[in-house]
Amino acid sequence: MHSVTTQLRVGSLKDVDTFARLMNDYHQSLRGENLWDVDELRATLLSPTSDPVSNDRYIDVDGSSVAAIHTHVNVPYDQGRLYLALPILPRRVDHARMLLEAAIRLMRSRPEMQQDATVEVAIPTEDQDLLTVTESLGFIPIQRVYTLESDVRASPLPVWPAGITVSTLNVDEQSSLDASFEVLDEAFPLGAGGRRMEYDDYAHMVRRDPTAEPGLSVIVEDVAGPVGVSINFRDTTRTDTGHVVMLGVVSRMRNRGIGSALLHESFRRFREHGWTHARASTFTGRSSADLRLFEAVGMQPLFHSEVLMRPLFWDAV
Repeated sequence: MHSVTTQLRVGSLKDVDTFARLMNDYHQSLRGENLWDVDELRATLLSPTSDPVSNDRYIDVDGSSVAAIHTHVNVPYDQGRLYLALPILPRRVDHARMLLEAAIRLMRSRPEMQQDATVEVAIPTEDQDLLTVTESLGFIPIQRVYTLESDVRASPLPVWPAGITVSTLNVDEQSSLDASFEVLDEAFPLGAGGRRMEYDDYAHMVRRDPTAEPGLSVIVEDVAGPVGVSINFRDTTRTDTGHVVMLGVVSRMRNRGIGSALLHESFRRFREHGWTHARASTFTGRSSADLRLFEAVGMQPLFHSEVLMRPLFWDAV
């Protein structure tokens, strides 16, 4: 009888293709589409704060990789995020537990991690087995992240409040990059959840991700400075589709129609590229999903994931 050999190993610089295959196999099984383009994933795994050798773990069965986890730590080292690539294969629940425990140990081993640090993971709502094993390790659901989509061929043109200047975001121009981050940093302060990023990771993403095509992203200003931004990429999960990756409006200008106008302007730019659809992702609470801004411009939810969190140093893993 053949004896199965299971090995937990560290990642390597050659594993980007492996991670993409595992993650896309997983999402094909659940949602019938890929999650990442390989080059797009490479920009995520190899960033100023990511290194596959020290951040990732893989499970090999008889020499073939069957599951993986990517860990990402945010400066000032008070929060970590996990990304599981877990295709529907035998023993996946055991593999999930093994990877989650290894990721927590990995983060705890970093001397810069704060003692009150937390760690988060997003699990597709359809994957009840994975949700169960994650909760058994002390993770508690705190948010949901929705993916929405719309046909933009008949979307109206944007209507802007008085005094607003609309520009194309030029990420190669330092002042423009700084202004866009200023908006996002104010719109998503520490502790607010969502997709807040540190400056180095943000600059790396918008400059190095191959789906961040020039001319797509929008920044708007008034006489006092930048007030809103829409960071737009080419979507890799569906052809002829643009992706609103991040949308932010500073607090002093909210409820003025700027968010809706940014979305309509993004849709207009997608049409200029010959694209017919738009996608966006947004974080909501668990008790109620406030999707009104997106639904008002014609976007409808496709699916959502649960965001779960636990204290990093809560117990001995």
